[in-house]
Amino acid sequence: MLARVGPVWASTMRLADPLGLHRTAVGLVRGTQPAKRDLLMRLPVDRSCLVGALGDGTAGRAELVA
Repeated sequence: MLARVGPVWASTMRLADPLGLHRTAVGLVRGTQPAKRDLLMRLPVDRSCLVGALGDGTAGRAELVA
């Protein structure tokens, strides 16, 4: 992992608690139930979706627009 992140991040990662890094990685992979996207979609407020100049590869774009 240290070789993949490069020298700047490697020095930071050496100072981090390995258990904390593991828990963060597992949590990111696991996600939330329900998914955060679903929670946001249920909010009774108007929403805007910003798209960068390089294109719109947003998964589920039709659902977001609707």
